[in-house]
Amino acid sequence: MKAKLYKIHRVLSLVIFVPVILWSLSGILHPIMANWFRVSPAQKTGITETHLADSSRIAIQDLCLQNNINQAENIGLTYLDQEEVYQIKQNGIISYYATHSGNEIENGDELFAIKLARHYSGDNEAPISSIEKIKTYTDEYKIINRHLPVYKVSLDRSDGLEVYVHTESGGLGTISNNSRNVFLWCFSMFHNWNFLGSNQTFKSTIILLFSILVFFNGILGLVIYWKNRKAFRLQKKSNDKLKPRKRHRKFSLYASIFLLAFSFSGGYHTIQKFDYVLLNNLAPQTSYNINEYNFSIDEIINDCGPIAKLSLAELNNDPYLRVKDTSATNQFAYYNLNSKMWLENGDEKYAIERTLELSGFNEDDVKSTEFITHYTKAYGFINKRLPVYAVNLNSDDNLTYYIETSTGIPGAVQSDGGKLEVLSFLFLHKYHFLDFMGKGWRDLISSIASFSLVIISLTGFIIWLRANRRKKIK
Repeated sequence: MKAKLYKIHRVLSLVIFVPVILWSLSGILHPIMANWFRVSPAQKTGITETHLADSSRIAIQDLCLQNNINQAENIGLTYLDQEEVYQIKQNGIISYYATHSGNEIENGDELFAIKLARHYSGDNEAPISSIEKIKTYTDEYKIINRHLPVYKVSLDRSDGLEVYVHTESGGLGTISNNSRNVFLWCFSMFHNWNFLGSNQTFKSTIILLFSILVFFNGILGLVIYWKNRKAFRLQKKSNDKLKPRKRHRKFSLYASIFLLAFSFSGGYHTIQKFDYVLLNNLAPQTSYNINEYNFSIDEIINDCGPIAKLSLAELNNDPYLRVKDTSATNQFAYYNLNSKMWLENGDEKYAIERTLELSGFNEDDVKSTEFITHYTKAYGFINKRLPVYAVNLNSDDNLTYYIETSTGIPGAVQSDGGKLEVLSFLFLHKYHFLDFMGKGWRDLISSIASFSLVIISLTGFIIWLRANRRKKIK
């Protein structure tokens, strides 16, 4: 029986040797990227703008008539080169019109993307080498960045700085440079196994299979040690042939903690990807005939004061202007375009309605809501969108939708199983239980844990090579 266990352990170790090496070495890359090759934006929040009442501003209804615009998916208000402009989204494309003349700004969306890129990079001098619209996730612009579509704005600098911006929300997707792109490529290939292709089901199946084999082999190694612990103690310390095995055995005993934690949390994380839903696909699909509504932006500004942002929303089948004033609050006010009345707690009500639309639940099923303005263990940085409303539903699995009200898109959808997986990944894979020590120490310990798996894999492989050589000599 013992011989069989040894044989299975040796065979499995050879099968998982390359995957463990790839995962462990690329796992060390993550804290390296986060600490030494991190590209920090000059600004972490979007552009703050102020729009005052202005009698010379063309009413948006007149502008739509002037430019033959019948339907709009969204509207906004911003500045381009100090000139105030309307943003009007039609068929997924955002066009820009001067608020005082009604004339369309040529390449307005690209110009606004450049403005955002300079804001987030802090570089107002470097020439723009290229600008490209990104509609799908890539190895450089990963799914964790959430926003789509985005513009990739490349600056003509020695470090090849690239800024990915989302013009509809004014948000930052990510910021990168040549060095970080190399590390991202390595991480994508060797940790996420993008070399397996774009078929998510196939890739997840292979990764899950190897995660299970690694976990099983780690358990098997501990079983072998436990069954033979007495015999191991009786082995002569002076036997040079046994010294490499003893070192491998002792070191593996401690490193197995990391091996089991990484393989379990990695496999658990992979399971979630089999039924993964692209949250951007859950954006509300609405269109409005602006000409039907008799409203004045000046009247709205006179009601609530100077405004920073403007967008459209549909709530209870009524059209609303979602208005963000210049106060410190992160919440939006809702102005009914039909009744010209303000809706109390509109932001919360909109989050609830979006949750019910997406989940199929009834209003009676809403257990509680919470306004979230910063990342937590349950709703972490990986979700990217803030602020959000957490809408908790009265379901068997405690389903929760985190709705970003500025877009109507969920930042996350979690059940009990999903919440458990998030905690598993945070604590067992990314070592956030060490947050009290500081990010530097946490990343260092995580890197040491990853490197310990490289050591036990290499020492085990060397032992196997030497044993094979001796067999051939005999």
